[in-house]
Amino acid sequence: MLTENSPFFSHLPVLSGQEQSPEDSPATGMYYTLHHISQSLKLVVQSDPHPFVGFTEHFRLIGYLANANRELSPLYRAEHASTNSEHSILDIVGILAVPSHDRVMFSEVYEKKMTGDGNFLRLIDSELCRPNVLGFISVVWPLSMLDDSIRLHAAPFPDGFSPCGSFAASGAAPLHGFMCHTPRVAIEAGPLVYQFPPPATPTVIEAAPVPYQIEAPPFQHTISLPPADDERGSVFFPPDPSSNGQSWSADFDHDFPTVTGSEGYTDNSMLDDLQMVSDMSVGYLDRPHIPPTIVLHERLTWKGVDAPLHSDFRAAITDALKNSAWNRPIFLTKCLYLGSLWVGLYNPWNLPEQQYRRLITSCFLTAITLSGTSVDELHNQLLTVVTDDMETTSIGWDTLRLTFSNHIVNRTSEMRKVVRGCIHTPTGFSGSENAAKKARVDYFFALLDSGNRELVQRGIAELIKLHMFAELVWVSLMRPIIGLAEKRNENGRIADLFPEEVRDRDGLTQGVVGTLVTIIYHTFHIWRSPKTQGRRLDLMYEIFMASLTRMYANPDLFPGFKEALSKLPFLRDVNVFPIDPKTLQPRTRANEAPPVYEDLELITEMVHNLTTLPNAEFTSIRSQRANLQAHDSCFDEVL
Repeated sequence: MLTENSPFFSHLPVLSGQEQSPEDSPATGMYYTLHHISQSLKLVVQSDPHPFVGFTEHFRLIGYLANANRELSPLYRAEHASTNSEHSILDIVGILAVPSHDRVMFSEVYEKKMTGDGNFLRLIDSELCRPNVLGFISVVWPLSMLDDSIRLHAAPFPDGFSPCGSFAASGAAPLHGFMCHTPRVAIEAGPLVYQFPPPATPTVIEAAPVPYQIEAPPFQHTISLPPADDERGSVFFPPDPSSNGQSWSADFDHDFPTVTGSEGYTDNSMLDDLQMVSDMSVGYLDRPHIPPTIVLHERLTWKGVDAPLHSDFRAAITDALKNSAWNRPIFLTKCLYLGSLWVGLYNPWNLPEQQYRRLITSCFLTAITLSGTSVDELHNQLLTVVTDDMETTSIGWDTLRLTFSNHIVNRTSEMRKVVRGCIHTPTGFSGSENAAKKARVDYFFALLDSGNRELVQRGIAELIKLHMFAELVWVSLMRPIIGLAEKRNENGRIADLFPEEVRDRDGLTQGVVGTLVTIIYHTFHIWRSPKTQGRRLDLMYEIFMASLTRMYANPDLFPGFKEALSKLPFLRDVNVFPIDPKTLQPRTRANEAPPVYEDLELITEMVHNLTTLPNAEFTSIRSQRANLQAHDSCFDEVL
């Protein structure tokens, strides 16, 4: 029972109601997400004339929540709550186009993670799509596509609730209580296609209100660094009192103002990106959704706090895995885990512990399937680990899964070293003098950190044409890895586990570009003087993804961008050095001279279908694999 004495409501007015199951939910059921706890609570408020009577804070409608009973209920977030905080517990199913007076409102539809509650919507075919609030493409369902078996509880305050009464309640006529059903013509008359404004001219870009002066073309940049922000914050990113200044990585310990997603852009240019609609063909969205197969097994239980593995014991595990039955499943799990992050299925810099555990477990279940074994078969052959003092220990998944701790941190550290190597090595990035290298880094950092959409997009468009970016694509996705392919005489790449997520009809996908640009931004930030002002990586990733949404919808507006995207999936070993993360120099073969940039071959494109990646000897398509997920009972509800 939720009452005014509940600790979760110490800041709220007196509230009557209780948490109810979907079967008990009335037609006026409403959802309210609390940003302090990792759960979504359904509140039934009995009050007139509307459910927000008694509240003294503002609420914003963020979308609708789907449940297994084929219902869609409005989902609100308090204005003071962190933007996008709901994404730690909810997944976006798609977008609902709802008529409201003389306009069409686009609202994200969410479901609780790992439940498939929104599968009834995924079965509805629609050729419409647009970017969601995270910057990813989502299918759009006009309200007329919902049949009478789907109950939509119309939001009473589609523009948000204000205790001052400045927002009007919805005047939509209900059907079956609060269930709405609208003729198709009401949707088709709405602005489903966003008309992009003409590209900004250089004069417009230079006049944008950013704290940098970027004058002169590449290699001749004159950059004035912004003054250090004081307690008043900058004009773009006002200080957030809730920020603790901590960063995701131990070596990225500068102080950052906290801005979530597109907030802080004074010209609202980033918000325009998130509100646009793209008229794309259904071919971009025709990957079939595979309902998850839920696996319940005691060996998959992962609860409580993990004790870190000692480095010596971790090394002993690595040695014991060789030639064991566990070797390929664990190796594949790591490749699937890394690939999921590199291609943008998750934000690598915002992966809560509970979501991390579910992802690792799901990758493990997929890996054992690809290896032709099972959880029971593996645990019938526990891994025997011999430590330096000759003690013998038998371990299974409950210990092996701990070897993934800090794996992503170590891998991104290696990738930053590749970027640094490309700065030091003649690759066309800059001149050979340290001052030239610094000026070039400052130039790109100023663009990416500018807080202006056009400048961020300009920085991205220039970055992906650099050899540095090709080296990152190679080391993250395209490098052949021994032991990954099904057959020993085949070469496997992480990209071959995610061919649909690495390449689409435009070339290299948005998720890959957004991830690698964030790693480059991180490297440039560290390269600059200590305590240089910067922003949290999880937020920069979202900013880059939002900027890329418009770039992918209009690639011709960005010179060279489309060509670079098209070529990068054809990357081969003759097109890269590659850079050795240990030496920060091109790798050299025995008795061979170090390779030079001028000797590298240009990327060669060829006619190739979208089913597999170019130059693939091994392919495992994600949409054709079983979607295996551990049962909710295997994990803590809240950590």
